[in-house]
Amino acid sequence: MRTPGGRLAVLSRKPAGQLAISGGRTIDCGSFLADATAWAERLPDRPYAINLCVDRYLFLVGFIAVVLRGQCNLLLPGRQPGTIHEALRSFPDAWLLHDGAVELPDAIALGISHGSASAAHVGAIPDVPGAQTAAIVFTSGSTGAPQPMRKSWHTLVEGARVNAGYVSGDAAGGGGLVATVPPWHMYGLEWSVLFPLVADWTIYCDEAFFPADIRVALGKLPGPRVLVSTPLHLRAIVKSRLRFPRVDTVLCATAPLDSGLARDVEQLLSTHVLEIYGCSEAGSLAYRWPVRDAAWRFFREIDAEMSGGRVRVCAAHLAETVQLADTLEFQTDGRFSLRGRDGDMVKIGGRRASLSELNNRLLALEGVDDGIVFYPPSFGLEDSGRLSALVVSVSRSAEDIRQELATVVDNVFMPRPIRLVDGLPRSDAGKLRREDLLKLLHVERGRA
Repeated sequence: MRTPGGRLAVLSRKPAGQLAISGGRTIDCGSFLADATAWAERLPDRPYAINLCVDRYLFLVGFIAVVLRGQCNLLLPGRQPGTIHEALRSFPDAWLLHDGAVELPDAIALGISHGSASAAHVGAIPDVPGAQTAAIVFTSGSTGAPQPMRKSWHTLVEGARVNAGYVSGDAAGGGGLVATVPPWHMYGLEWSVLFPLVADWTIYCDEAFFPADIRVALGKLPGPRVLVSTPLHLRAIVKSRLRFPRVDTVLCATAPLDSGLARDVEQLLSTHVLEIYGCSEAGSLAYRWPVRDAAWRFFREIDAEMSGGRVRVCAAHLAETVQLADTLEFQTDGRFSLRGRDGDMVKIGGRRASLSELNNRLLALEGVDDGIVFYPPSFGLEDSGRLSALVVSVSRSAEDIRQELATVVDNVFMPRPIRLVDGLPRSDAGKLRREDLLKLLHVERGRA
């Protein structure tokens, strides 16, 4: 394990710049530092802070306040009461940092709010030991129980600097950024919390989840504009048929992005879509422009090697080598294709298919608002080798969907059954937990 030495500033960008738009007001870097240092003095004297702030600016203030106090942010995969209770059981000396937007259990807690500091920060920018554990993030739980991943301040800051080099064109010099992903998810943490600390960007921190909100947010930001999003949100944007301000770059991650959807987004927003590949264990690792090229490229700072049939990656900012859960197929020039995770590939009747590709075909159907194709045995159920699908649609029947899907999916891989549901239990980042799908499948089977 590599242990970094030295200290790193909590802000490494032009100190006079505009950092955020929050609560309808623009916040400069000096005011942000004043807020963070003021709150750092008020925190409970405990080692772990479960950062439950929903407001992105207050999340950022709280995150840095915790780091300045020498504590560690616990970034849970969700905000459900059960998830919070489980974290308190696993970390009994933790306390709750919140902004009043989440139901709290009986535990030590501190609520933070806007306007805590009376004046902007003056003097030297505070710094933090690079080796300090600044955060523990959790995997999404899409392939099993969420697992904790420790992140040093060095890993987070230097990783953000690496990421900053891959925002293309004029946007590299700064601009405005809107994120539809939550700040506690690794992707959201990297690109909407840490990124504006190391690059001259203004981050929009008010509501930006639904298409109409995203349109308003983009209109309030200086150009060039970048949208940090997911396939789920981008699909909703395209289906909204609203008119949006021009977006210079759209970043997309958390799930495979269909090239057709990427093309629609580029046309609607007059933009270029940059898809990011990464994982909770290592953060952002690779990129591609899906409309131009299906192949991926690792960031130049990332070294990848094949070992025992698996790909391992390392980098100067990572504490240790990380083995990837995905299967990669390399080309001679170093580019690669994603062949999915072990659980993504299904074999039926001696033939193989990717669940991600099957899902893209389902979601591309007219009238399908959301859906998932999955292999029940991989979800711990006994089955006869058939795929199943849960679909959200207000305008089409299951039989309608089955007939059209049969025109683009081989009969061997046709889901049987296809069940209509009111909604899928997606997280704020668009992820589906295996446990939640199991529950929904059992409920729908009971109704059938």
